[in-house]
Amino acid sequence: MPLYTFKKITPVPTSNELQDVVLSGTNKHTPTVVHKQYAIHRIRAFYMRKVKYCSQSYHDKLALILDEFPLLDDLHPFYGDLLNVLYDRDHYKLALAQLSIAKKLIDSIGTEYCKYLKYADSLYRCKQLKRAALGRMTSVIKQQSASLAYLEQVRQHLGRLPSIDPVSKSLILAGFPNVGKSSLMNVITNANVDVQPYAFTTKSLFIGHTDFNYTQWQVIDTPGILDHPLEERNVIEMQSITALAHLPCCVLYLMDVSGSCGYTIQQQAQLFKTMRPLFSQKPVVLVLNKIDICPINQLEEEERKIIEEIKGMSTLCCECSCYKPELYGELKTKACGLLKETVAQDRFSGKKGELLLNKLRVTMPKKRDDIARPAVAAPVIKEMETDEIEPEMTQCQKELIKYQHDFEAYERGEIPWSEYMKEREKYILDNDEWRYDVIPEIVDGMNIADYVDPDIEKKLEELEKEEQEQLLTATMEFDDSMKLSEEDQKLYEEIVEAQGVLKAVSKAKKGNENNRIENMTRGRSRNELKEHLEDLGIDTETAHETSKLAKSKSRSRTKSVKRGRDIPFMEEEEETDDKRGRSNSRKRSRSNSLIRKGEEHSMPRQEMRDKAERLRRKAIDALHRQSRTGESDRKHDIERPKWLLAGKRTAGTHDWR
Repeated sequence: MPLYTFKKITPVPTSNELQDVVLSGTNKHTPTVVHKQYAIHRIRAFYMRKVKYCSQSYHDKLALILDEFPLLDDLHPFYGDLLNVLYDRDHYKLALAQLSIAKKLIDSIGTEYCKYLKYADSLYRCKQLKRAALGRMTSVIKQQSASLAYLEQVRQHLGRLPSIDPVSKSLILAGFPNVGKSSLMNVITNANVDVQPYAFTTKSLFIGHTDFNYTQWQVIDTPGILDHPLEERNVIEMQSITALAHLPCCVLYLMDVSGSCGYTIQQQAQLFKTMRPLFSQKPVVLVLNKIDICPINQLEEEERKIIEEIKGMSTLCCECSCYKPELYGELKTKACGLLKETVAQDRFSGKKGELLLNKLRVTMPKKRDDIARPAVAAPVIKEMETDEIEPEMTQCQKELIKYQHDFEAYERGEIPWSEYMKEREKYILDNDEWRYDVIPEIVDGMNIADYVDPDIEKKLEELEKEEQEQLLTATMEFDDSMKLSEEDQKLYEEIVEAQGVLKAVSKAKKGNENNRIENMTRGRSRNELKEHLEDLGIDTETAHETSKLAKSKSRSRTKSVKRGRDIPFMEEEEETDDKRGRSNSRKRSRSNSLIRKGEEHSMPRQEMRDKAERLRRKAIDALHRQSRTGESDRKHDIERPKWLLAGKRTAGTHDWR
């Protein structure tokens, strides 16, 4: 895990944002109502509370910034120098120092004006002192706008830095720009570093991870370094210098033997000699890259001599190419093993190594004379050893041990399956056919031996016999006498048919009394009705004349009873002179007419009527979504009544009234 987590630093607000947050919080979290009629000590406490709250808020905000930003002197030397290269140590310290001074100034202003408020003699004077105190604090924060902006940029850049552990084992790739460092990084690790054919593609440190011998290793890709004095190197190159100087690592120095990077082998060798002080006490692996473009044997004699000279300065030399990933795998194995040996040697060298070696010591005694000194044992133990006689094993036990050894040999792959099966022919079992059965001991987490029942077949036969007996008894009980007679069967069918008719009639009547039914859908014509009435013994001529008379006359607008009207197929009732008497039969309402004349006239086509119905339903749905009863429902409830929410009430001292 990384030692430092710079990503958790809280964002730094600007001066204006800090002022808005603190002043609005002061107004929000302190009382806002005061009157001149109050006692003077109450007025003083009112304004003193505001000054103290504002001072403490500024103090907390600035203290949080100062605590979260790392101190360069407390960091690991690698991170200390890296922050110095990236952000300039003096500028960084100056910004934090200015915020620390601003915090102290605000604390002193708060203390000073609280003292002045103790001697204020009126509300106006207290208010002016409060105003002056908050104004001075805000002026101090305004002066720190540049420092706050700088620290916010530093925080953003710190969050983008790779999490490099300066203590764990690392492989660092170094060399001229465009020699293949990023390509090697992508092959060894899963890091997806950008690779381009031009120089200085990598402008900062990139980190990847790889596994070797069940441990995790860091692989750090550094920007390219040019061969010029240290004072002339820029920020990009200084990051590489910092990593090489402070991290315990194995350095992989890459050389482009093809010269496609833009630098000759002589220049790359000179850079190696210049950087040699940074390689002290570190294993160095010389990597001859891009051998697919120009093999080593095709180089000139002078270039070969230069490479041989650099090989003598380095610990190990390897040839690699991006088109041969297996070479990179060998390179990683050799480099990691080399660093592991170096770390072990350093650990056991010096005073610490002596202490470690003293803890683990194996003594090898030397022979001093020819006197025999055998092991001493108690007499009782000797008697036990002499009395113990191992019983002779039977032939069956010997065979079983032999079979077990054969099975273990087959499991280890020492003998083939055919030989193992030959040995199974010698198994001693109740049935010879069982010799080749494969019976596992455990299935689904359960022991098979717990579920083995030797009498299972016998029990199964008994169960089958019992089932057959039950079936025979059931068939015998079902006698022909239980069947229905022809009359009963006919009566049963009539009952079922009558029930179906009743269900259909009930379903037709339910909820459909006032529904409009056209003549074609009624299923009966006038002739059918006439035949039905004749079957019932009713005179159809009178009914026919009555229906003609009803058609010829216009419909009455009132529900008065028409006296003197012939009412067919019903008993005549006594006539009354009162016209308000109740009608014997209720007239059909107007709303049950087949098609309205207005709709047929305005929208003669059925498509138009369907579209109008869809639009009507859409308008109704919109009203229903707003929980309105109709178009006339314009009720608007007050969501936040002022009488309930206005004013300020302290918690637990007042009711909402």
